[in-house]
Amino acid sequence: MRNLGLLFLMVTVVGVLALPALPAQEPFTVKVDVALVTVDVMVSDSTGRAVTTLTKDDFEIYEDGKLQQIRSFEPVDSPYGILLLIDCSTSTQPFWPFLLESVNRFTARLRPQDTFAVAQFGGSYKTLLDWKPRGSGGLNYRFEPEDPSCSNTKFYEAISQSLVELRKASGRKGAVVLTDGVHNGIPIQRAGSTGGVPRRVDAVDDSGFQKVLRQVKGSEVVLYFVAVNTDLNPAGLVGSRGKYNPDDLYDTMQVRSRMELLAEVSGGKMVYPKQPGDVVPLFEQIGRELGTSYGLGYPLPTSGKEGTYRKIEVRVRDASLKVHQSRIGYEGR
Repeated sequence: MRNLGLLFLMVTVVGVLALPALPAQEPFTVKVDVALVTVDVMVSDSTGRAVTTLTKDDFEIYEDGKLQQIRSFEPVDSPYGILLLIDCSTSTQPFWPFLLESVNRFTARLRPQDTFAVAQFGGSYKTLLDWKPRGSGGLNYRFEPEDPSCSNTKFYEAISQSLVELRKASGRKGAVVLTDGVHNGIPIQRAGSTGGVPRRVDAVDDSGFQKVLRQVKGSEVVLYFVAVNTDLNPAGLVGSRGKYNPDDLYDTMQVRSRMELLAEVSGGKMVYPKQPGDVVPLFEQIGRELGTSYGLGYPLPTSGKEGTYRKIEVRVRDASLKVHQSRIGYEGR
């Protein structure tokens, strides 16, 4: 356990490079005020090199095999809004210095035109730094683990609130969530085959999770998780008798699987770090995606049965190029 003198930490993010001032140029962006299905895409050539000079006319979008009209287009140099969401609940206390170091490592990789905000959550959600451009200089915020917002844990509510907060950001949107995923909202059942041992239910039987999963599916936000103390990077799985307990492993797997599902349906990713340096590959990947991806959108179809899965396919007119989509479908509503 690290010294509790670290409870109140000031994190300062300073620009890495001092760039010469250039005339401001707004990227060419096509937008309309209608309900859209959105998807981020990266395009690469036969050598794997990113292709960053395409225009709206170079793309085609199909839903369930039917060609759609592209109504929104964001070129690769368009700004990106990123929310950094830190779990300040008691279960993550040993990892607070680690999580804050991870935040530092990530913000240093944002581009000057990108905006970001910082928030913490436990039993409630609290904004620590409201939306601010990365290129505006030093960005200071205070991590407040003794704040009432850190009492208990409401993970599902925090994810839902992050989707609301990201509506304030312009351009494409993403959230980096630093957490162990443990919270009070997962229902418990007693498995008869194990003599009545209480266990967390599967995700499909968790109505609270299914609700937030539908919200994420219907959102344009991409979720990335920096997950600590899961079954894939455990800090110690022990039971009430102080030794390894397989039931703890099962419950931890249930927690991890929920984060994976949220990342998957949003087009995001997860990383399971054991030390701060382990998050670098993920942050480098996110940085590459921010600097090389296009944002596309087409009108939400009004036909089709609610709740049915609809497949999205993005193509480029140059068949020699390869497309990487942030998501390949969504659930109709």
